[in-house]
Amino acid sequence: NIAIKYINYTVFKGFRKVQYFFYKHNLAMPQSQNVLVASVFLALNVGFEEVIVVGADHSWHEQLLVNDQNVVCLKQIHFHDDEKQLRAVPFVKAPHISETFRMDEAFHAWAKVFDGHRKMNSYADYLGAKVFNASEYSYVDAYPRKKIESL
Repeated sequence: NIAIKYINYTVFKGFRKVQYFFYKHNLAMPQSQNVLVASVFLALNVGFEEVIVVGADHSWHEQLLVNDQNVVCLKQIHFHDDEKQLRAVPFVKAPHISETFRMDEAFHAWAKVFDGHRKMNSYADYLGAKVFNASEYSYVDAYPRKKIESL
């Protein structure tokens, strides 16, 4: 019972009224620098009136460093990892290439993520929906906070 559905990842930037028309009709979507922004967008577009985000720490910058060779490195930590056994590795732009991010590029990319959340909160307001951030630890400030215990 699996149906494959395609999304139209056409990024539209322009007048908000036109932008939301395109969003609502799946003719465009916000730039989704990470999967969570796209997920919130899709949840809103299929009609959820309340979306609750959990586990969106977005704390990548805490694992960022520059090594002795002046290469930007990242220590990718996930909830299931043992932090003591992880080491920082060069922060590459894509798995198949060796070019690493510069520090300004890393923060610019992450700024797009936070901007995407801000746009999704505004789009939710336009639709009469609500997005809440129920993450225990989070840098996402775009959505009103909600305690998981109150759900």
